[in-house]
Amino acid sequence: YWRDWSSDVCSSDLGPDWIDTIGRSLRERLSKATTEALIGHADWESHNIRWNGQKPLAVDDWDSVTPLSEPAIAGAAAAVFPASPDGRTVAATIQQTEAFLDAYEAVRGSHWKREDKELCWAAGLWVLTFNAKKETLGGGRGYLKNLEREASERMLRAGV
Repeated sequence: YWRDWSSDVCSSDLGPDWIDTIGRSLRERLSKATTEALIGHADWESHNIRWNGQKPLAVDDWDSVTPLSEPAIAGAAAAVFPASPDGRTVAATIQQTEAFLDAYEAVRGSHWKREDKELCWAAGLWVLTFNAKKETLGGGRGYLKNLEREASERMLRAGV
């Protein structure tokens, strides 16, 4: 899942170099994770979730099924859950991400170790960085601005 950031598609001559630097750092960090992988959904943007009032009913877009650790799945979800298809909202703020992860832990009934929390933040930042890179290639909008504003704090929380 943590693809080679230096592939032809993600060449550093496409977009700002700092995006590729973050991507390579995250790839290295996430590749070192030893947490057991599960099968989960990796695209938790709001338009992929169907609701019954305030309760989630179903998740669409199952082409995004992937083997990742629970912290990586939760972290990716925490970073993008409010994203809207019209681009008005592209990502969760740091505060929203933190609240999501706290709520996830509470429902889960146990706390993650420090390593797992860092993986949550690293996986979430990976998705945001991937989306920012995609924006430089003409896909999506608003990710670059969001990443510029929050990358340093998210990297710190990710242990990068």
